[in-house]
Amino acid sequence: MRHYNKLISIISSAALLLSTNMFSLTSYAKVEIVNGNCSFENELPDWIPSDFESAVEFNRAYGATHIEDGFVCCIHKMYGGESCYKEFISGYSRDKASIPYLNNTYEASEENCDFSYNVKIFKPDPTDDFHMLWTRLENGEIDPFDNCCYEFKTDKDGNITEIDDFGWLPDCVTEAKKYKEENGVVSTHGFYVVFCDIGNYGTGYTFNTSTEGLYPIYDDNYEFSDPQIVPLDGGEYAKVTTYDGDGHGTVTMTFTKGRDFEPEEKHEKIVKHFRFDGDLDVTEINEDELDPVLLGDSNYDEKFDVADIVLLQQYLIGRFNIRNAANSDVNEDGTIDVFDLIKMRKMLLSGPDAPIRYTFDENGPILISLYDNFTSLDCIHYQRITIYAGNGKSYSLNYKTMARYDKTNLYDELFSFSDYNWYGALSDLMNNENAEVKESALKPEVFEKTKEMSANLNNYLNDKENISKSISIDRGSETLFLIGADDTGKPEAYSIFTSGDVASIKKNETVQDYVKFLFHNTKLIDANCLMPLIGDDFFYE
Repeated sequence: MRHYNKLISIISSAALLLSTNMFSLTSYAKVEIVNGNCSFENELPDWIPSDFESAVEFNRAYGATHIEDGFVCCIHKMYGGESCYKEFISGYSRDKASIPYLNNTYEASEENCDFSYNVKIFKPDPTDDFHMLWTRLENGEIDPFDNCCYEFKTDKDGNITEIDDFGWLPDCVTEAKKYKEENGVVSTHGFYVVFCDIGNYGTGYTFNTSTEGLYPIYDDNYEFSDPQIVPLDGGEYAKVTTYDGDGHGTVTMTFTKGRDFEPEEKHEKIVKHFRFDGDLDVTEINEDELDPVLLGDSNYDEKFDVADIVLLQQYLIGRFNIRNAANSDVNEDGTIDVFDLIKMRKMLLSGPDAPIRYTFDENGPILISLYDNFTSLDCIHYQRITIYAGNGKSYSLNYKTMARYDKTNLYDELFSFSDYNWYGALSDLMNNENAEVKESALKPEVFEKTKEMSANLNNYLNDKENISKSISIDRGSETLFLIGADDTGKPEAYSIFTSGDVASIKKNETVQDYVKFLFHNTKLIDANCLMPLIGDDFFYE
C-alpha cells in the first residue's frame, strides 16, 4: 500500500500542475532572479552550476540535488526542449523576500547534444518546507518514466534535509560507489532492502533478483550513468533497486550478476534473508530464522483455513495478492494455479491440519517398488508396496479394497505419490506394525549403488523423457521409484522403470545402467518388459 500511495502522490502532484499555474515557472531565460536581485548571483557558492558544463559536473558529483551553504540546488536533464516539461513548486510563501531562488536553463554548445539542464536554487528560511516536481508531457499526457519529485524540510535552526527517498538513496555513479563502499551491495534502510552495484555497458553483465517467501515484494529500479555531451559506447553505470514488502513475514532474496551467454555457475550470487515486521521495517536475518513453509497458508496468518482458499481464489481472478507464494504452491510444482486451489479444498475437507513440508532423510526411503492392479469385474484394487530404506532395511505391505467383501488391509488407505504428504505417508508405512521388515534386504553392492543414485537424484530430475511400449499383459503395473531430494532438500520421487501392461524406462543413460544393474543383481526387473525397451544386449553384459 505504501508503494501504491507513493506513486499516486507523484502522479497527483503532476496532474495538479496541469490544472493550475500556481507557483509554476513557465518562462525560461538564461538568468532569472525572483524575490532577489542580481547581486544575489554573485553570492552563489562555486559548486552551484553556472553553465551547461558545470551542470554536467554537478550531475556527475551529486546527481539531481545537493544541499550546502544554506542553499538547495535541484537540476533536471530535459530532452526535447523546456516546452515539453511542466513543473510545480509548493510548500512555502512566495511573498517572503528572504527566500530567493534562481531558475536557469543551460544548453550545450555542441549541436549533437540532445539534452539541456534546468537548474533551480532555493534558500529557504527556518521551518520552511517545500517540494520541487518536474514532469515531461507527451501529447498532453504525463510521461511516467520522466517525472520526479524532491521534498525538503528546514528546521528552526535553518538546517535543511531532503526527506524524499533520494535524500539517502544514490542517484548518480559517484554516490552509488560511495553507498556501496559504506553499505555493501545489499543492505537495508527503513522499509527497504537496497541493491546497489556498478556495471559497465560494454561487458554484457545483467542483474537479476529472485524471491522466495513473503509475497508480493515491490521493486523500484534506477539506473544512472555519468552524463556525456558526446555519446560514448560502453562506460560505467550504477544499478540501484529498492525492495519493500506489502506485509509482515520473511523472504529469501537471491541477487545475481552475470552474462546471459555464460553458464550459471560463473554468475555471481548473493543470497540474503530478511524479515519485515508489523510496521514493515526490514532487518536482515539468518536462514534458520525464516518462517517455516506452511502449505495452504496463503494469507500468512500462521494457520490454514477457509480464509486462505477464499484469498487464493481471489488471487487467481486478479483481485487480491496472496501473502506467501511458497505456502500457496501446495502441490509444489513451482506454479500457483487452479490445481493448487483444488488441492487446498481437498486439504480442508480432509482435516484441520495443514500438510507438513518434509525434509529428505538419508535413513528413510531411497527406493520404492509399487505394484497396482485394479480389476473392474470385482471392483478390487490390489496394491503392494516395498520400501527400501537408507538404514538397509526393507518394509513390505499389501492393500486390497473389496466392494463385495470385507476389507483385509495391512494399512489404512491406498498410497499415492500425488498426495501432498506422500513422503510422510512412506514414513508412516515404515513404522506400521503390520509391515514385513527385512534386515539387509539388498546385497551390499546393490545397497551402496542405490544410496549413490538416491544422493545424486537432483542430477536426473530434469530428465523426464521415457521410452514406453505396450506389452498387453493384463496384470497391473509395478513401478520402481528412486527417492532423493532436490537442491532445496525437498523429497522427490523419480520413476525409473515400469513393468506390466505398459512398460517404460527413462532415456537417461545413467538411469538405464542402474536398471540393468538391478536386473543382474535383484529380482526387481522383469526381463520380458525390459527387452522391448532397450533390446537384449543387457543379457550379456
